[in-house]
Amino acid sequence: MNKGLERLFDWLQNRKLLLLVPFLILLVALLAQIPKIQSDYTVKYWFERDKVLIGELKEFEKNFGNQENIVLIYKHPKTVFGIDQLKFIADITDALLDVENISSTRSISNYSIVQGSNDEISVRPIYDPQDLTDPEFDPNDLIEFIQTDKQLKNYLLNDDGKVTIIYGFLKPTFEQKETIDHIKLISDVREKIEQFNKAGGEVLLTGSSKFQEEFRNVSEKDLMVITPFMILMVVIFLLISFRTLESIYIPIGVILLCIGSAFGIGSLVGVRFENIVSAVPGILFSICIADSVHLLVTYYNKRKEGLEAYESMKASFLKNFAPTLLTSLTTSVGFFSLLASDLTPIRNLGILAGVGSLLAWFYTILIMPILFLVLKRFETFKADSSKEEKKFQLKNYALPLLEKTYKFKWSLTGLFLLLLFAAVYSSFQNEVNSSPREYLSPEVEVRKNTDFLKTQFGGISGPELVIDSGSIDGIKDPNFLKKVDGLNDWLLSLPFVSKTLSTLDNIKEQNKVLNGGDQSFYKIPENRNSVAEIFLLNSMEANSSTTLSDQYTSDFQKLRLSVYWSLTDSKSNVKWFKQIEEEAKKRELNLSITGNAALGNRMNGFIVSTFVESMGLATILIFIILSILFKSIKLGFFSLIPNIVPILFGTALMSLFGHSIEAGAVMVCAVCLGISVDDTIHLMVNYLRNKNAGLDTYESLKNVLEHTGVALVVTTLILMVGFGVFIFADFIPNIRFGMYSSLVLFLALVIDIIFLPALLLLNYDKVKA
Repeated sequence: MNKGLERLFDWLQNRKLLLLVPFLILLVALLAQIPKIQSDYTVKYWFERDKVLIGELKEFEKNFGNQENIVLIYKHPKTVFGIDQLKFIADITDALLDVENISSTRSISNYSIVQGSNDEISVRPIYDPQDLTDPEFDPNDLIEFIQTDKQLKNYLLNDDGKVTIIYGFLKPTFEQKETIDHIKLISDVREKIEQFNKAGGEVLLTGSSKFQEEFRNVSEKDLMVITPFMILMVVIFLLISFRTLESIYIPIGVILLCIGSAFGIGSLVGVRFENIVSAVPGILFSICIADSVHLLVTYYNKRKEGLEAYESMKASFLKNFAPTLLTSLTTSVGFFSLLASDLTPIRNLGILAGVGSLLAWFYTILIMPILFLVLKRFETFKADSSKEEKKFQLKNYALPLLEKTYKFKWSLTGLFLLLLFAAVYSSFQNEVNSSPREYLSPEVEVRKNTDFLKTQFGGISGPELVIDSGSIDGIKDPNFLKKVDGLNDWLLSLPFVSKTLSTLDNIKEQNKVLNGGDQSFYKIPENRNSVAEIFLLNSMEANSSTTLSDQYTSDFQKLRLSVYWSLTDSKSNVKWFKQIEEEAKKRELNLSITGNAALGNRMNGFIVSTFVESMGLATILIFIILSILFKSIKLGFFSLIPNIVPILFGTALMSLFGHSIEAGAVMVCAVCLGISVDDTIHLMVNYLRNKNAGLDTYESLKNVLEHTGVALVVTTLILMVGFGVFIFADFIPNIRFGMYSSLVLFLALVIDIIFLPALLLLNYDKVKA
């Protein structure tokens, strides 16, 4: 095999300029695709492949309108019911309609109440903005209307009248070819706000549009902060390790080109940029630098031995070609296993990181040697330095470490098994749970505004319940409405439900007015004609924001019930989704739960299936690869242990630190499984090479730890620092991903250089050998 690799290396170097030209052309073509990548931070994008859930949401938006919104929180230290305050609310409510992609608004300035007596009934706004100029207009008179309208409380107004909400609902996006630019939308809204006198009040922004803008800002900020810092730390490590300029600018340049190429390919296959994908450059940076370090360690060792640059690079090429190829394959397998996920961003992570892992090998092993030799006249390497032998050498610690490992091999094996048992037990104590809103730091603007809104209104989001009567005009049936009203009362009895919104209160209020204001008639009418009359009256009102006509379909077959509750974590949400479905069945109601909040909270169920399926598939494929590589099922199993165990330790640490399994955990497992197996392959390939050369187990391990072990320690330190910089991120899953990846990779190194040798030495007797 070495003869063939030697000929390949010579062939590559003899045709290096001929190879670089088409490579550069292809590279430019791929890099040109990067600006074409679109961004998408909507929950819909996560479930793009799930036809059932997306179908339900698409049908919901078709019938009831888009759920995505921009929410303006107007707060005043005294009251929102002053003349100037009411004028501002009316002005901004109308002005929002001029913002691109906002289709309708809702606030106390266009929300209507029912008035009248006997057969005369009217539906009119709480106040007419034109009345504000009337000297006889008294804002205090509005309080009476507000106190009698059950819909307003905890929906548009808080209890003390100092905070009100103005909703701007976005146009449906399913039929649009391009996604909404939420950054532009938020900017336009801010401009509108500044055009009017806020009357001493303050406007805070939240809502799904603001969250998407913030997610994009956080992603871009994390990328701009993490990447330069990662480059700086890697430069420092490379400089300390190799002390040459070419060992810095060539690997860094190759890495950046690799990342750019991966995103270029991602653009061609339709990958969109969002928070999970924003972690890919850091992941690929770490993977690429690991391959580079293996190549550089051997190259500079040979240069110190007196070989010329060409022969040193050839020796490094021959030594690292097969191990790095195998490690790249296993790493890419770990990432490509994520393609089994139904969550689009997780799949995109698998595509970009999997392709990037293969590109990292191609660029490092095939392109980097060419660049080193093309630029060798700029080489800064100095051979035969008198200080060289005095420098700190990691390999000097290999023999003492191996001697201790051999001496305590049985104790280390017992300790390893004990820790493994504890890790497995602790891992199974963890739970699958997340709170998407809490993915952002509490200091981020939209998170602070949303937390404030929760303190003022209680529940601020929840599931959308769609109840199908089973026939056209079916919701006009009083019996059907009474069943829905019973479900509504049950929902309101739950301590965490602060509000429900539907046409039920509207129907009951109009029934009361039609019966002379008698409070005993605040209920669902007893006959179908009365219900039909109320719906006819509502249909005469053109504006859905005043009549809540977006709470039922135009054919009167389906009714919408919006639930506002204080539950934020996915586990509790999903639990109560099931409870609601069971309660609806008891009442013989055909109910489906949908909406953006429901989708977001159902995400963790998909994450679990991704975790199980992708890790199981990756483990099986890697085991097969290792068994074939080492021509032994036993060695394949032995080699798999150091790669599975660190992940178990990682999930155990998550449990101990109180962090549930969520999107970041899947990223940790996929990344660490792929990378940790790299170290094992490098160790085992060189161990078996020494064994085949006639060395016994002890000497083989000694040789491996003195040479390959040094590269593994350096690469692990670089990877730990590389992933560690994610702690500076604002996106919480990225922070946890970096923290746990660093810990798991450190544990993987410890297992590879201590516990794996201990296992290999169990049947070895140094005295008899």
